[in-house]
Amino acid sequence: MTKNNLNPKLLALLRCPQSGEKLILEDAIYSQDQIQSGRLVSEDGNFHYPVHDFIPQSVTEPKYADSFGFQWKEFPKTQLDSYSGFPISENRLY
Repeated sequence: MTKNNLNPKLLALLRCPQSGEKLILEDAIYSQDQIQSGRLVSEDGNFHYPVHDFIPQSVTEPKYADSFGFQWKEFPKTQLDSYSGFPISENRLY
């Protein structure tokens, strides 16, 4: 089990990014006690988020996701406190 996998025990903590409602898992396929694929649906059924390769997909705009992916690959260390020398992430956590 890796940290990136969608653990069923953590599902209760997830909320719909658009409505704030709890998410219900549908059509789940498991692999080694992790949710490999399926669909997360808001309680009212208005919002749906696919799960692919253990990762819930909440970004629906491909251009946004593509841009984020490009920036992450181009500047992989920018937000690392150890790289920048500033404790920004640590301060935000606390």
